[in-house]
Amino acid sequence: MKTWNSFKTSYPEYLQSKGVKTLRRVSSLQKIEQFCREENVNLPEDIFSFLKKYKEELKMRFESWKGKKINGAESQAFNDFFNWVCSK
Repeated sequence: MKTWNSFKTSYPEYLQSKGVKTLRRVSSLQKIEQFCREENVNLPEDIFSFLKKYKEELKMRFESWKGKKINGAESQAFNDFFNWVCSK
């Protein structure tokens, strides 16, 4: 089953395989996780169905929580997570 923790653990390796700068994306993912905790966004065990429905809504809520427009690394971290969930 795909869980947030399994994604978080495999994310750095996934980024390295794509030749992407890992540190900024991992940092962005940590911000997203903090946002989810503070905004009481529960990441259920079946994250595929959850994210498919709420990805764009979560991005907008993340911008509101952050207080400014989502940057490219943060947006891509959301996209990478969604793509990872959909691909396995």
